[in-house]
Amino acid sequence: SAMNWGKVLLLQDRFVEAKSYFRKAIAIDPGIEESLQNFVTQFFPNRTDVLQAGLGISSALIIESDPDVVKLLKEVLEDDFSIEPVIVFENSLEAWDYISSNVDIELIIHEWKMQGLGGPEFIQRLRTLDGFHGAIVVASSLLKQDDIPLIQEMYVAEVIPKPLRKVEVLETIKKVLWQDREPTEVKSLEFHIMVCLKHGDLKGAGILHERLLQTKGVPPGVLNYIDAEIAFAMRRFRDAQGLVAESIKLLGKESVKALNLLGKCLLNMDDLEGAQRCFEKAQAISPKNISRLCDLAGIQADQGKLDEAGENIERAKDLDAESPQVQNAEVKVAMVQEDISKAKSLLKGLPDVKSLVAQMNNQAVTYVRSGNFDLGNKVYSETIAILPDEQIELKARVMYNMGLSAAKEGRLEDSASILSEAAEVHESMKLKSKSLRKKVSHSLQSGEPIKLSTAEYEEVGSEEEFQELTGSHGSESRQVEPENVGRCLHKIFYVA
Repeated sequence: SAMNWGKVLLLQDRFVEAKSYFRKAIAIDPGIEESLQNFVTQFFPNRTDVLQAGLGISSALIIESDPDVVKLLKEVLEDDFSIEPVIVFENSLEAWDYISSNVDIELIIHEWKMQGLGGPEFIQRLRTLDGFHGAIVVASSLLKQDDIPLIQEMYVAEVIPKPLRKVEVLETIKKVLWQDREPTEVKSLEFHIMVCLKHGDLKGAGILHERLLQTKGVPPGVLNYIDAEIAFAMRRFRDAQGLVAESIKLLGKESVKALNLLGKCLLNMDDLEGAQRCFEKAQAISPKNISRLCDLAGIQADQGKLDEAGENIERAKDLDAESPQVQNAEVKVAMVQEDISKAKSLLKGLPDVKSLVAQMNNQAVTYVRSGNFDLGNKVYSETIAILPDEQIELKARVMYNMGLSAAKEGRLEDSASILSEAAEVHESMKLKSKSLRKKVSHSLQSGEPIKLSTAEYEEVGSEEEFQELTGSHGSESRQVEPENVGRCLHKIFYVA
């Protein structure tokens, strides 16, 4: 939970980050503030500032080239809200480099047309950056009509039109900071629920959901949509599909977030054509969503529509060629084309190899659990083939899963051979691989059916690994519905 992460960070002397997590925890459940106060007072009597009350935040960042605008914003942030430091950049790429290493920034105010990355690309990078959950305010009059849906999809808190007036800036930032600390409006509650779901905090999401139920004036269909997001986070894809379909009936067919979620549900249920229709409809409304273009490219590649897949990748690259989502999509298409050399070269240049490997592994899982062993084994084999030479631990994990898949299919000799190799590839998989191989060997010698426990169907990892391997809530990997939906949030690999 946010409270526990805050305590861990406090014990590591990471006070700024701890303060951010404590604020989030109190926003979700104000009842814990007293116990947190006691904890901090007892163990860190000189750092009670980490529980700063009111609207105070510890950091803000501005991206703006107009010195008069910068001056006005800094005056409001520093003088009226006592925010320190307030960091200023003129170039959004330079700002991105800074934010990537300082994800605890709590408020970002930026122009829409910027040097470096444009507004659409910048806010999408922010929302896919692991660990960043700050408020975003756009100060600009340059937004176009087709930018508005993306603004909503990326949960931009407010848009302040230029020319800026100090009174309006003051009131807007006050509202943003208050809603960030004590969310009461539907948009703010929805955003905080999504943050909880991204981090697997179902308890926090539940508390905020109860608050939403007590909120007056919630539009018809919004509760259905949020319930669908919760079901999706729990891998209850059929439940999520029904809820979001009802949401679309109530909200209308122009609800981009609902259409996108329905597409993700269908994708995870292997309805590629249905998913493609939903994504194309959503993309027609919000044409600058990079993650969705990549999802479309992946679907089209799986259907053999390589020209169409290539076109969508080029559209995504035109928006942001350096986006990790675009690079992942290029690897997937190269694999479908069976261009292993190209896929391996692309994968080696990715900053987050683990995330893509987890997605490909989960795609194989979906095939295997649906009984399509040939496709599952093909994806496993290709994943192993394209892994960079230094990624031996990841190779061992995928090989273990491939061996387990072979055992389930009844190819026991193949399974034994694969598991023996997995045990030798990396120390981390030695015991688990040998244990499963022992069962496979017993079945081979005795002729008795192999018995596999539920615990052997996945490779369990730490919470940190979970975040590393599953990445953002944007471009989802295909997974199936496990029986124990609560426990599944802490699994990395899923194998049938």
